Amino acid sequence: MSSAGHTESWLDRFWPLLVILVGVLFLTLILTFQPTT
Repeated sequence: MSSAGHTESWLDRFWPLLVILVGVLFLTLILTFQPTT
């Protein structure tokens, strides 16, 4: 973790995309494993 500055810059740019990606994945999993009740 010596290049924390670079990682921060990358996260500062792409954190919204990561959040959206995780959200879409989560929704997909929920819809896929939706109970058939």
